[in-house]
This record gives sequence, C-alpha cells and structure tokens, in this order.
Amino acid sequence: MTLFRIPDAIVAALDRCPTLGKQPRLCDPAWWQAEIRANPGVDFAQELLKAEAWITTNPKRAPRRDFARFMHFWLSRAERDGDDG
Repeated sequence: MTLFRIPDAIVAALDRCPTLGKQPRLCDPAWWQAEIRANPGVDFAQELLKAEAWITTNPKRAPRRDFARFMHFWLSRAERDGDDG
C-alpha cells in the first residue's frame, strides 16, 4: 500500500497561508487525497491562496471554525466554475 503525500505545490501554498496553513485537518494527507479525487480539475495551490486572501479581506464572513468544511465547499465551487470554460 502506497502512502499518499500532499503534493509539494499544496504544501508550499499552505506555508504561505497564515490562517489555513495552521489548520490540522488541512495538513492531513487523507483529507487532500479525498479532495483531489473529488475535484480533479482544480489548481489546489492557487485556490488555497485565493481562499486565504478572501478570509483576510472578509473577516466578518470568514469561517471561525471548521476550515476544512469551508475549503471543501471552496474547492467544489472552483471545480464547478472551471467546467464553465
């Protein structure tokens, strides 16, 4: 059985995200493996940086907890929007 490693681009993006990079579930390879399977057309590193920017610029609307859930919906939306062309 091969252990899944979080891709280097995602690790680098998490390192650049002061809020999302500190979330334990977002540093879990199993969580990323599931997200990559669910949203194959997404540039995950880019979306992490976009989500971090959104959190920073929208502090009243930003999640207070369960950042993994927030990111799941963010990535799902990115996958859906990417299908539009």
